[in-house]
Amino acid sequence: MSPNGYYLVVNSVAGDYLNSSDGAKQYVSKAYCSVIDMRNGCIVSDWDGEACGYQWAKGKDILSSSDDNDADSFDFLSMKPAVRKNDGSYSTLKKMDANNLMRCDKVSSEKIGDYQTLSKENKGVRQLVLNGVLDYINKLETSSSINVSKSYLYSFPDENSITKAYLVAGDKVKIIQFSQSKKWVEVGYVSPKGKPLVKWINFDDIKQS
Repeated sequence: MSPNGYYLVVNSVAGDYLNSSDGAKQYVSKAYCSVIDMRNGCIVSDWDGEACGYQWAKGKDILSSSDDNDADSFDFLSMKPAVRKNDGSYSTLKKMDANNLMRCDKVSSEKIGDYQTLSKENKGVRQLVLNGVLDYINKLETSSSINVSKSYLYSFPDENSITKAYLVAGDKVKIIQFSQSKKWVEVGYVSPKGKPLVKWINFDDIKQS
C-alpha cells in the first residue's frame, strides 16, 4: 500500500510450458506488477521487468528504485487509461479494458462525446458504455423540459450540425453544459426504453426547472 493509502501494488506471476526445438517442454514464467487505485478500483498500470522491484518512497505515493534522493522513479500515473488515449483504436477495445477505462476515466461533460464515439465504433462494449452514460445523466441535478412543439437536435453547438432527430414539448432533459455564447445547451435525454441520448439544442427551446 502506498504511504497515503491511495494505491496498492499487486504482484503476480504468469507462466506456461513452451516446446523447445528438441521437443522438450520447458516452464517459463514472468513476474508482473499492477498499481490499483483504491478509491475507484482503477487498474492504473500493468508492467513487468525491473520496475517490479521498485518500492514506495518514504511518505510519498511515488515508486522509486531506492531511498536515495537521486534514485530513479517510475511514473505509473502516465500509464493510467484515458478515453482520449484510445482515440483511433476504439474498435479494438475489449470489454474488460473498457470496464477498467470507465473506472479510471469517468464520464464527464468534457469526455461524454468521446464515450459516445466509443459506443458507436465498438459494438462489443456499446451497452457497457451506454450504461455509464446513462448513469452520468441520471446523476445530473439540473433538469429542464422542452417548451416548443419541436426542438431539433444538433451534433455540435452549430447551426450546420443539425440532425433529423428532435424532441417535443414536455420531454424532460438534463443539462450537461452550455456553449460559450450561452445560445446552445448540451442535454442528456433518456428515452422511454431507457436509452441515453446526448445532443445540443437551442437554449431558447427549454424551460429550466
